[in-house]
Amino acid sequence: MALGRASAAAMALALLGACAEMPGAAATGSGSDGPGILRIEEREVERPDIYELEARGLWDGRFSLGGRWVAVTDQVDAERVRIVNLANGRAIEGGLFRREVNLPGPPLMVSMDAAEALGMQAGTPVEMRVVALRTETVEIPAPPPAAPAATPAGEPPEAAAETPAEAAADGAIATTALAAIEAADADAGAPPPPAQPAAPASGRRLQVASGSNQEGADAVLRRLRGAEIPAEIRTAQAADGTAIYRVVAGPFPDADAYDAALARIRELGYADAFAVR
Repeated sequence: MALGRASAAAMALALLGACAEMPGAAATGSGSDGPGILRIEEREVERPDIYELEARGLWDGRFSLGGRWVAVTDQVDAERVRIVNLANGRAIEGGLFRREVNLPGPPLMVSMDAAEALGMQAGTPVEMRVVALRTETVEIPAPPPAAPAATPAGEPPEAAAETPAEAAADGAIATTALAAIEAADADAGAPPPPAQPAAPASGRRLQVASGSNQEGADAVLRRLRGAEIPAEIRTAQAADGTAIYRVVAGPFPDADAYDAALARIRELGYADAFAVR
């Protein structure tokens, strides 16, 4: 216990000594002359050069899974689109699927969630616009550092006065150092904390989408994995022999991971996701 108190005290004194020797240590930087990168942002940008269509669209009134999406008869190299109801100007972002050419109805068919967000009535066609989206990465440069004030000729440079922030930081470090010494005294005889149990190998799962369109299921799978959500496609067979592709996310080891994944999946537009085994 004495050795633990001595080590904590030595560390605290070393920390205080370092702070005293380096009053300007709060400045950080990459070491280069340039301003550097402040942050990197991802933005959804319309790409009509990839795909754009203005045509009549319809929600047939049936319940649908998969959140907000639109189905077209074209073969399109896009997973994400902006869907616009030209009648009222409402616009949303959603998934893009391919529908069978020989099915009756207008060129565009939307999901139940998309129709609700766009203000569409069941069975009533409206003029719509669909345009492909792409995620672009934009680097936001950091502002250049402020130039130091010029020193008149013949006058020695004055030491910079300690700012209130630096004084507060020094006080916080000193408080932390003293707290480390006191904590070493208090915890020297305390038993070690119990080990946390390992998370189970299997956990909860969420069904995100289901349908007979394999390309659409593959697109949903890629989007989930792009958002770092574990997922897989499970294949089943309907009564008439049609293959059904179910996109299932998970497993999630605990309730917190499950809730976080469900919130993220709904942010991606799949509001109908529900729990499965």
